[in-house]
Amino acid sequence: MCGKQNLLIGGRRVAPLSGHVIAGVCKIAGQALVGQPEVDKTNFTGLPDVGKQILRGTVGNLKLVTLELGGKSANMILPDAGLHGAVNGSVGHVHHEQVCSAGSRVLVHRSIHDQVVERLADTMFCWETNHTARSEVREVS
Repeated sequence: MCGKQNLLIGGRRVAPLSGHVIAGVCKIAGQALVGQPEVDKTNFTGLPDVGKQILRGTVGNLKLVTLELGGKSANMILPDAGLHGAVNGSVGHVHHEQVCSAGSRVLVHRSIHDQVVERLADTMFCWETNHTARSEVREVS
């Protein structure tokens, strides 16, 4: 796992069945890990471009790879759903393709289609775009 904190957890010498969590210098550390023949499997959640790089790096050693690249899942809203919660949940869980449960689309039953579209539009209308341009708001990744 790569992130902004500097961290290394585990290792075969410490515990034979443990895995590595690496954060900090993601690109360099990630490339080193992916290319190591001693590393049996690579798991990655994040952007598709990085997933492609990981696959390219594992081609030569037939390493097992699991990628969660987002953008494939759909939220379903059925007639018996509480529309307020369903719409807020669908909109509120849109992430930057880095959460396996983040829906990239909504499938809605015909009988409630118009209501859901109206609520989605109202909810999205309230969202503010380009918030990172303001100095008091900082982007968190």
